Amino acid sequence: SEPLARNPIGVVEAADLPVELQQHLGGVEGDGVRLAKLAMHRLQRFSQHGRGGLALALVETDAESQARLGVQSLAVIASCDTFNEASAVAVEHGMTFGIHNHWWEFLQVEGRRVYEVMLAHLTPEVFFEVDTYWVKTAGVDPAAVVQELGARAPLLHIKDGPCTKEAPMTAVGEGIVNFHGIVEAAGKTAEWMIVELDRCATDMMKAVATSYTYLIEEGLARGNKS
Repeated sequence: SEPLARNPIGVVEAADLPVELQQHLGGVEGDGVRLAKLAMHRLQRFSQHGRGGLALALVETDAESQARLGVQSLAVIASCDTFNEASAVAVEHGMTFGIHNHWWEFLQVEGRRVYEVMLAHLTPEVFFEVDTYWVKTAGVDPAAVVQELGARAPLLHIKDGPCTKEAPMTAVGEGIVNFHGIVEAAGKTAEWMIVELDRCATDMMKAVATSYTYLIEEGLARGNKS
């Protein structure tokens, strides 16, 4: 496919999800290749993003929104109920369902961070795909979060940069994220470290390659050669 020609590492199409799960997710996103072409290029699809319809209604930091915290806390809980339903459908079809965070899951709601409210209301089958960059951007230590979640965080999103909401990201090792601390905190519970750059200050593909090399040379990941 044309996207694969642009990106030999592979952009995975969200294909073949059960209809019931797609309904819970509000559809799936991504252009790319189906499983046959993944196999042809020796790629493995181990994770896949859903989109849109389950966005949490989270808090802002201005004084006016503080008065609405109770309502927004209920919105978080309601979203968790939907996540639990989606997870049940996924399990029925031999899959697992997880939550990918951004910075807003680490805002405060009634004295607790949003992800802590989520932990209290999500079923144990729902895992966390921890985006370590966005945790750091929210002002929280990603290593502490990864350690707290333990085996419930088998997938880690890895990116680097200045850890601000607007600035472009960089190759891993060129920013302020402490990946040695994150890997140490993960222990043996992390199964995949996924280099994901939402936007990049340099060429995207070169940054991905640089990130891969850094993680291997620093002994933080095995890579695809071992």
